[in-house]
Amino acid sequence: KLHIHVDSSDGDVVNINVPLGMASAVLGVSSKIPGTVNLNLNDADIDTALIAEAIKHGEKGTLIEVDSGDGDHVTITLE
Repeated sequence: KLHIHVDSSDGDVVNINVPLGMASAVLGVSSKIPGTVNLNLNDADIDTALIAEAIKHGEKGTLIEVDSGDGDHVTITLE
């Protein structure tokens, strides 16, 4: 599964677990998960094509870890 974990600077913690079959929908240009988070990976300069390739090749573990200038922390892992 694809796991996205966000610790925002304002104290919000978001955990998103997605089956690999649905991962491409979540990794779109901007995915809206109602009531939870607006996930826009392009703002973080994350190449979603590389994530898609990692999924395709069965990679496991932490793929991306991002710390923003305003204190947000995002981790994307494959389990």
